[in-house]
Amino acid sequence: MPRTTRLLNVFAGGTIGTLVRAAILNVSDLHVSGHFSLSTLPLSLITINTLGVFAATWLLVGPFAAPTRQHARLFVVTGLLGGLTSYSSLVADGASVYRQSLGAYLVVVGVAVASAIVAAISGRALAMRGSAR
Repeated sequence: MPRTTRLLNVFAGGTIGTLVRAAILNVSDLHVSGHFSLSTLPLSLITINTLGVFAATWLLVGPFAAPTRQHARLFVVTGLLGGLTSYSSLVADGASVYRQSLGAYLVVVGVAVASAIVAAISGRALAMRGSAR
């Protein structure tokens, strides 16, 4: 596959993923607005990132594992899921939470890390179970 095609796959997928994430966060009242309360914890972003890690792991270990699936991997995993998930936004939202409450910040970081680990393990387990059939 030519380099330009690979780049366009990542760009197109990333554009779609970023727009979907922005739409979800704009509709949600759960992202940080600058004032701490339970409703300002970045729960939507943690959920998006967790689902993205699960999907990426499942796809990379399962359906997109074959070298012949490079086009799909670049568009869906690197582009779409890479644009959908945003750990840099989570860090920025976490900084806002930190300024308001160290305890809440530690909860956000702990939940984000733990949920990503569980999602990766679960995605791999699902892919491995599917390949055993």
